[in-house]
Amino acid sequence: MNRRTFSLASATFAAAFTAASMLPAAAQVAGTGQAILTVTGDIGEANRPAFNAFADAYLNYREKSFEKAYEFTLASLQALPQKTITAQAEKWPDPVELTGPPLADVLTAAGASANAVTITAMDGYSITYTPEEIAAQDWILALKANGKPLSIGGRGPLWLIHPSGSTPAPDDVEARWIWSVFVIEVGQ
Repeated sequence: MNRRTFSLASATFAAAFTAASMLPAAAQVAGTGQAILTVTGDIGEANRPAFNAFADAYLNYREKSFEKAYEFTLASLQALPQKTITAQAEKWPDPVELTGPPLADVLTAAGASANAVTITAMDGYSITYTPEEIAAQDWILALKANGKPLSIGGRGPLWLIHPSGSTPAPDDVEARWIWSVFVIEVGQ
């Protein structure tokens, strides 16, 4: 079963240092706010400076460094086309309606190559997805569940998930639905 303990220390650390992030160019177009997602690796033009161990303290804590990155704020993610899906896993009490931008649109906005991506949650849980795995599902980075914004400590700020179909997803599928996503690394 996909149960991860989300430590209070990690949540506090993440919130404190996410607030210290620089405002990306995308946010200036779509609104203002702090970055909630950083896409690194084989991407197009960066909208923020290279990794800085002091300024990027939480990224440094999670050992995520980079030469260039593209940051998304809540507003810039909301400015992308939104998709609503329904998902349910075997041990969930009910299906959940989730809304957010398609992963493909987020990667396109960052100018990501068609390589594998490693997606990491705030607690360090990460999975690498091949281009074929990404194309095989209707992945979204959910911002809302049942109409309510996802929060840190409640599977937010972003939840990588795809529809489960007409039957609840088994545990091995649910384990690939990463919640509390904060960084995507595009392979080179």
